[in-house]
Amino acid sequence: MNYLELVQDLFYEARLAGSAPTTVVGLTGELLDLARWVRDAANEIGGIRPDFLFKIQDLSFTATANVGSYSLATLGYGSTFREWRTTTFRQYLVSQGVASEQFVGWLPYEEFRDFYLFGSRNADRGPPVHASADQDDNLLLGPIPEADYRITAKISVDDPVLTDDTDIPGLPVNLHKLLVYRALKQYGLTEAAPEVIAKAEQGEARLKAQLYQYHLPQVHLGAPLA
Repeated sequence: MNYLELVQDLFYEARLAGSAPTTVVGLTGELLDLARWVRDAANEIGGIRPDFLFKIQDLSFTATANVGSYSLATLGYGSTFREWRTTTFRQYLVSQGVASEQFVGWLPYEEFRDFYLFGSRNADRGPPVHASADQDDNLLLGPIPEADYRITAKISVDDPVLTDDTDIPGLPVNLHKLLVYRALKQYGLTEAAPEVIAKAEQGEARLKAQLYQYHLPQVHLGAPLA
């Protein structure tokens, strides 16, 4: 469901009088509250955990020779970026192809700065061994590539902010109703309607269980210690 359809669904679930809104633009009064509760629900649910599988995306770009820093805008991620998945970085020399692929370690920025951005090592060139990110989340590679390398990794992104009628939440489609139930609970609390609150909490609990069961990384047992 898009933003407008979610607000319309909330209108029907709340059993309000009159007609459901035909747009989220220019709403006032109670209808504006419905739209705000849906938007807040999307922000709250999407912000619970950055490792929800639907929030993780693949990153792939070519790091060019003699360039060791890449901004989020350059990589195509501005306002949607949430965090780097630090264990997922790999690289391969473009001229040799994916058969030459190697893992790239991650260093906290202070460690990266003290090693790769210190003295004569600023001039070092070679295959990227480590990645890091500065205070502005610019991606850093060390050493600076001496040739073109294909860098692949995964990142977590924030859900889109619901603003226009056709905006789609980041949640999987089968869980969009979760936003309606969460917003319905706010309506019930505002109207002091315990039966509405109970209905909303029951629906929210059922769908949130599915969210945690199917949309988090699987937990695996580690290897034996001895």
